[in-house]
Amino acid sequence: MDKKAVVCAERATRIMLESPDWNEVAELCKILKSNPGQTKDALKYLKTRLWHTLPRMQHLCLSVLETLCENCGDQVFGPIAELGILEDMVKIVQNTPYLSVRDQILVLIDRWQEAVGGSSGSSLQYNDAYRKLKSAGVDFPPREENSVPIHAPGLSSGSMTTAAVSSSGPTADNHLGWLHQNMLVLLGHTTAHESYGLEMKRFEED
Repeated sequence: MDKKAVVCAERATRIMLESPDWNEVAELCKILKSNPGQTKDALKYLKTRLWHTLPRMQHLCLSVLETLCENCGDQVFGPIAELGILEDMVKIVQNTPYLSVRDQILVLIDRWQEAVGGSSGSSLQYNDAYRKLKSAGVDFPPREENSVPIHAPGLSSGSMTTAAVSSSGPTADNHLGWLHQNMLVLLGHTTAHESYGLEMKRFEED
């Protein structure tokens, strides 16, 4: 059985990393889009990473999951619910002592339930998870006005987006940070110079 996707998922979240290995994440996206049969195996591996005792490892895993959802759409949304990853994320929110992990998960659940159509969507597990946390009194981080939208049907042919992560975890206002531009450079959609210019412009605006 071909395990290339699992190997990429493992390499993308190696324990010594401070942020995901975006070369491996890009390769993982390509593998899953060309060979959907490997999707569940890759997600099963990432599910084990989600319960790692180090919060940095959880951030790595969540960022890879976010990038997969943004680039592979329904192909990943379905198995995330089916394999219990979404349920695990709810449990982590309810039990983790790490606020950065909690907030990253909350941002993802909010964005994902919206991406799949909310209460009238095709994957109601996402809205159920959102409402369960809301009814328990959980406060979700404010939504970003300039966040990159997730399109559930999948990746368009000319773009790829990626999540940002740091050792201390993302905040609500930088959740899709400058590593988006790094991924575009990696895939040849822009040049390093253009990416640097975009980030300098963002820095000046901030």
